[in-house]
Amino acid sequence: MNRKLTFTATLAALSVFTASCADNPTEPENIAIVIVSPQNAQLSALGESTQLTAQARDRKNNVVSGAIFSWASSDTNIVSINQVGLTTARGNGPAVITAAAGTVSGRASIEVNQQAAGITLTPRQTTLFALGDTLRFIADARDANGNPITDARVNWFSPDDNVATIDETGLATARGNGTVTVRVTAGSASAQADLTVTQRIVSVALVPEQATIPVAGDTLRLTAYARDANNYPVTNAAFTWNSSDPAVATVDQSGLVTAQDAGTTTITADANGVYGSSQITVPEQDWIAFWRTGDYADECGGYCENIYMLVAGSNRVLQITAHPGQDFMPSWFSDGKHLAFGTTRDGDNAIYVINADGSSEHRIQNGLSYSIWPAVSPDGLEIAFVYTDYAASATGIAIMNSNGANVRKLTSRPCSQVCKIEGKPTWSPDGAHLTFDSPTGGNRDVYVINKDGTALSNLTRNPNFQDWSAAWSPDGTRIAFVSDRSGTQEIYVMNADGTNPQQLTDLASNEGGAMDPTWSPDGKKIIFASNHTGNLELFTINSYGPLNLQNVTNTPHSQERYPDWRR
Repeated sequence: MNRKLTFTATLAALSVFTASCADNPTEPENIAIVIVSPQNAQLSALGESTQLTAQARDRKNNVVSGAIFSWASSDTNIVSINQVGLTTARGNGPAVITAAAGTVSGRASIEVNQQAAGITLTPRQTTLFALGDTLRFIADARDANGNPITDARVNWFSPDDNVATIDETGLATARGNGTVTVRVTAGSASAQADLTVTQRIVSVALVPEQATIPVAGDTLRLTAYARDANNYPVTNAAFTWNSSDPAVATVDQSGLVTAQDAGTTTITADANGVYGSSQITVPEQDWIAFWRTGDYADECGGYCENIYMLVAGSNRVLQITAHPGQDFMPSWFSDGKHLAFGTTRDGDNAIYVINADGSSEHRIQNGLSYSIWPAVSPDGLEIAFVYTDYAASATGIAIMNSNGANVRKLTSRPCSQVCKIEGKPTWSPDGAHLTFDSPTGGNRDVYVINKDGTALSNLTRNPNFQDWSAAWSPDGTRIAFVSDRSGTQEIYVMNADGTNPQQLTDLASNEGGAMDPTWSPDGKKIIFASNHTGNLELFTINSYGPLNLQNVTNTPHSQERYPDWRR
């Protein structure tokens, strides 16, 4: 009896213990994972928010209710989060949001990438006054909450690159006159601004800046060039032309100058109050400079060789130089008051400049020991010449300023102490090109080259004959030259591009040769040297029509070459 009670009591006690455990809450099951939803999210505006939720699960993937989470952001400068899981965009970039329950956590990736909801462009309207001028447009892109997008990807557009171009940074560059509407886009947002290019004239230059019209009644076409602040030409400029002395020369409204009487006048072209000018001289006489051998003299070591001048159509001859050395190859400056010439008077081959009256002769120092055959540019500012650089063992054509500075070698061929050199450079009337002859291909040919040394071209391309001593016509359309293609040295004329060569002289029956052709200022005549009479003298022919061969010097006891007609 006592055992039963005891057993019963034990069972009762056990029952009481079991009931007591059932009355208390159960222990939470172990959290195995935390899931954050959504696991990936994108925000497109600063200040934009998204709600995240977290869920805890046990190892059997059952939801563990009542779990308490601690929220954190890997970069609060990009995304902030509060303790109920609300995220807010603060800056562009990626961030990881963590929800932790105890030692177990889950993650979500948030990407903040501002998208442009609107864009403004500054300035909205502007004008550039010179080609090459630039303006940087500023694009202000903002997101849906009005926050600026500092690294916004924008695209720039100009509808007409002939008026203005714009690069990827918004830098617009003026290219031509007109108006364009510049547009910028960022995503679906866009803005536009008007850009006008209107060249403002700041300088006017006349070409040539100075010139001589040899004979009253002759004309010269001046060209006016207006330029903006960046030195780009203003092609639509309108000019008003005037002459300071119409008694010397008049000018019409197209820039055509007509010589009236001897003297000097200044021609001006006015474009909106900006002036350019050209000095025009009408000389008393029509002079031709040339080389002549005089009498035998001990001081010359033989026959003296000097520069002379004669008046076209007359017997008037003046001696310009008088020196024991050899003076040859004269070339007029455009003012008609100075001449350049080659000489050996210093023991080498050099270039001198002298006044037309024989005064103030001086050497042009260019740093080269061998310089011959000067050719003064149409504007008188530069001299082309044949050089030999013994130090460099080279020869070719070069250009220098009229004072000898700024020597630029246009061509160069190997040359030791003895070699065949280039010959007779001549300028095109616009001063942009040069002709010369060269033995580069074996035989001599006539070449043309830009004054900057580019675009070298063989005009004659005749491997079987010699072509040399070229001279440009005053209007720039034709080139006279010497060729032996007929069997003797004759004067030919071809187009400026080398086409349509035509023989002018026919001196073969007289067993003489023509050389050194030069045009008259009006382009109607060509003067040249020839020995077809048995003595080397100067002759003229018509450049068109019947030749009308005329002996200009007619000096049987002297010899003449290298004529240059004052322009």
